[in-house]
Amino acid sequence: MLHFCRAVANIIGADRKVSEEERVHMAGLARELGLSLSDPDVQQAVAEQMASPAPIEDVVRPIKNPILRRNLYRTLVEVALSDGLDPQEEKSLEKMAVVFELNALAAKELIQWT
Repeated sequence: MLHFCRAVANIIGADRKVSEEERVHMAGLARELGLSLSDPDVQQAVAEQMASPAPIEDVVRPIKNPILRRNLYRTLVEVALSDGLDPQEEKSLEKMAVVFELNALAAKELIQWT
């Protein structure tokens, strides 16, 4: 689940702006996943990705479960759109769709629909 949090933190940091709404969303997501931002490992992973996001494809590659991949992609779309879709966030979502072998058209339609 730490990979899931790292990916969300990555997309939050992609536009180099972290809003309070995004911080609250990240904390709530961590709790839902059974993690805590008070845990030093979780805190470090999230802070690193928000401050200096690694290439999204490197962050999400370890996630192999197809259901988790779909849920993560949907979550990342919601987070990216929460403060307006930045071009860098959109690029990250496109790269992630390729890594996850998602239908590119369906991935774009999800972004537009959301």
